[in-house]
Amino acid sequence: MKITLNGIKLSNLIIENPISWTGVESEVNLSLGGIPIIWEQQYSGKPFDLIDSEPDSEWMTREILDQLLVLAAVPNTTYILVYEG
Repeated sequence: MKITLNGIKLSNLIIENPISWTGVESEVNLSLGGIPIIWEQQYSGKPFDLIDSEPDSEWMTREILDQLLVLAAVPNTTYILVYEG
């Protein structure tokens, strides 16, 4: 399996709960007459968590961590994730 984020190679990682995201959030309110009003919103993009596929494997290097922290510090930016699994 190969995962890269904006050219940064992330070894030994897997996507946790890859099918748990629905992409739609809804809220139900009642009108003054008691009729349910359903508000829905569809989200773009898909949040995910990367976890270590081998719990006893080596740690991430400081160099990779520093590169990820630089990416995380830039607000409102989109990065390319390549997942070949």
